[in-house]
This record gives sequence, C-alpha cells and structure tokens, in this order.
Amino acid sequence: MNQIKQMFELQQKLNDATNGLIWTEGATKEGRQISWLRCIYMEAAEAIDSFNWKHWKNIESEPDLDNAKLNWWIFGILL
Repeated sequence: MNQIKQMFELQQKLNDATNGLIWTEGATKEGRQISWLRCIYMEAAEAIDSFNWKHWKNIESEPDLDNAKLNWWIFGILL
C-alpha cells in the first residue's frame, strides 16, 4: 500500500510543478481553464489505440489490455 501512496504523492508533485498549485481548482498556473471533460475524451481516444480498431492495420492482433489498464490507472492517479 505504501507504493500506491507514493505513486499518488509523486503524481501530485508532478501536477503541481506542471500546472501550479491551483490546478485542482480547474486552472493552470497561466490562468488557463482546465477542461476535465476534454481530458477524459482524450484519455479515451488514447485508450482506443490499445485495441486493433484500424481496419487496415494488423486486425488479427490481440488488444493490449495491459496498456489500456496502465493508461487508465495513470489518468486515475492524475486526478
């Protein structure tokens, strides 16, 4: 459990350094609004790449579920 706590703490430090201390209020350190809904859309779009959805590209391959899980885990601790 300590490693999970450490992951959250490290992500918090990265978020604070990248976006400033007010990012949890929905704004970056430059004062730009953070669209949480857009963040979710973009993560979902990136997760799709873990599946063989492109009809022209290796459609017989297995989905990369480990990559999809990792992407959602990282997004979860980001928030």
